[in-house]
Amino acid sequence: MRAIALERFRAPLAVRDDAPVPVPGPEEALVRIVAAGVCGTDVKLWRGDLPGTPLPLVPGHENAGVVEAVGNGNGPPPGTRVVIFHHLHCGACRSCLAGSQNLCERLRGRVGFDHDGGWADYLVVPMRNLRPIPDAVSEREACVVPDAVSTVWRALLTVGRLETDEDVAVIGTGGLGLVACQVARAFGREVLAIDVSEDKLALAREAGANHVALAADARTAAAALPEGAARLVVDCAGTGDSVSLGVGVLADGGRLVQVGYSSDARLDVAAAEVALRELRILGCRASSLSDLEAALDAVADGVVRPVVGGTHRLEDAQAAIDALAAGEVSGRQVLLVSESA
Repeated sequence: MRAIALERFRAPLAVRDDAPVPVPGPEEALVRIVAAGVCGTDVKLWRGDLPGTPLPLVPGHENAGVVEAVGNGNGPPPGTRVVIFHHLHCGACRSCLAGSQNLCERLRGRVGFDHDGGWADYLVVPMRNLRPIPDAVSEREACVVPDAVSTVWRALLTVGRLETDEDVAVIGTGGLGLVACQVARAFGREVLAIDVSEDKLALAREAGANHVALAADARTAAAALPEGAARLVVDCAGTGDSVSLGVGVLADGGRLVQVGYSSDARLDVAAAEVALRELRILGCRASSLSDLEAALDAVADGVVRPVVGGTHRLEDAQAAIDALAAGEVSGRQVLLVSESA
């Protein structure tokens, strides 16, 4: 089978055409990959910014495909269109039983991070990591749901507990931020999108943001919201500056949900400001299975439409990485692994 391999950090990705097709074991399924997303985290992996990344590695943690075969056990039958939940959770620890599979206490790793991912023709994963794709959703849309859509869903609704009478600010309007604008508009009141790119802000307005602002003008724009500030801020950028900006546009008693991150970014917030304004700073790590299921339903119902910013052949994965690293991409890029995408 074909597979894209990260063999050396910051070196061109290798294109293999003779990789062995994996064989599913008990409780596992062989999935034929149809479409796979290209995320900013894939750029971090390629650069070597994430400690512990094993080499060689087949990247790809946003995947949609078709079940080809299963080992013994219960799971979707062959022919089922599925997305893949990339946290290899145990299903039995306290966190998993509580519905937080993303925080599994016996996590075996993550597909596309420290286990081979979906930038290949086939992938073997545990059957408990599969969820069916609704009929109304294509694979090229579905592949980005396990990360770009379900992470934002968790940030806004599960962690952030957004209410319909609250104003929202979204910092960073890339693949995650554009989806965040859609979800926030659907479940909140008014949405302010903040970025450093005029082009991305134009897309944010198309995605549902009532207000847009460059970072330098964000505080003035937030003051124009009905509450005079955002009750909930979702930071999809994850830099030290974006956190400070988020606190600056946040209402007293408000919540900031940290979604984006980088290995060297640090939070620089005055302890007195957090205490005296009763601010809540919350982390959001990917999503749970219930978040993924809700996000798939939202896409099927038209509440959210993933913004696909470009498509590439599997063999052109390096071009997708280069474009994303250069800041030339709006929305999510997708690798079309098979023609049915």
